[in-house]
Amino acid sequence: PDKPCWRTNWAFTWHPSLKPHPERYPHRNAFAAGSKDRNSAEYMMRKMEENGVGNSIWLKVEYQTFRKLERHPDCVLFSIRTFVDPLTTLETMPAAAKYLAANISAVEKVDFRKYLGLDDDVVRERIKLHLESLT
Repeated sequence: PDKPCWRTNWAFTWHPSLKPHPERYPHRNAFAAGSKDRNSAEYMMRKMEENGVGNSIWLKVEYQTFRKLERHPDCVLFSIRTFVDPLTTLETMPAAAKYLAANISAVEKVDFRKYLGLDDDVVRERIKLHLESLT
């Protein structure tokens, strides 16, 4: 289309840095670097036990835009603005916590749940229960 388009994207991370970090996505690694756990789900559960769910996870939200270039109509400009906030931020936003919990329920059987950091059933339920407790 000739009009600019936008979309949002979200995922959970386990480290606040936008730069590559071994703890950022432990669910995508064989095991978290520096962790004694060979199972990333065990690492994530231990981290939530030690620090609390809200202090262990960051919500990464991307605002993405697409715009066809006027002088080069076969080309598209794609931009991303990324926000990373601790899950504790949602303590003051119960409606957002409710919608995020509903999104988590909606992706329980979807293939890309690993991308979101929600492929382990126990970890996913723990995060969802935490979000529901904020509503």
